[in-house]
Amino acid sequence: MSRLPAHLRTGRLFDYRIPIVTTIPPPAGAIDDTAARLALRTLVDSFAAGCDRRDMTLYRSLWHEGSTLHAYWPDAHLLEFLEQYLHTFHFVGNQLVELDGDRATGEVYCFAHHLYDLDGTTYDRVVAIRYHDRYRRGERGWKFEHRDLYMLWAVELPLPDAQVMGPSSSESTGGGAS
Repeated sequence: MSRLPAHLRTGRLFDYRIPIVTTIPPPAGAIDDTAARLALRTLVDSFAAGCDRRDMTLYRSLWHEGSTLHAYWPDAHLLEFLEQYLHTFHFVGNQLVELDGDRATGEVYCFAHHLYDLDGTTYDRVVAIRYHDRYRRGERGWKFEHRDLYMLWAVELPLPDAQVMGPSSSESTGGGAS
């Protein structure tokens, strides 16, 4: 006699019925909140893509007139500052958002890789970044009203056998930040 339970001897691992569930409409405003959160996530992801591609047109499209970015590095425009690197790769992680009608605040985490060459060796400067954002929804959707960029820590990693592939960051969209 087999020591296996009966349901395993018959080849049926599970034998249950799925109950019929009635669809319950979402609470009022839930769909609008979900759409706003998705739009805000697209906004912060587009910021990273604009930086990595050195795409000034995309980058400028993300901001309301008169918006500000506060970052802490030498006095240079963000995309000009990034030009010194062979490649950058901003990986956006957590995004926490508080919605308030047509305004919102958010906190975004990012790991940014910055490849550069020094004396024939490629290095990766990995920076942990936290953004504190203010967003506003206008006629053309959600855009940044203000962004604070905080570099939490950085590490320089030598990549002696690195093979940098693909176009440089400024070539990936067919042009630089001009």
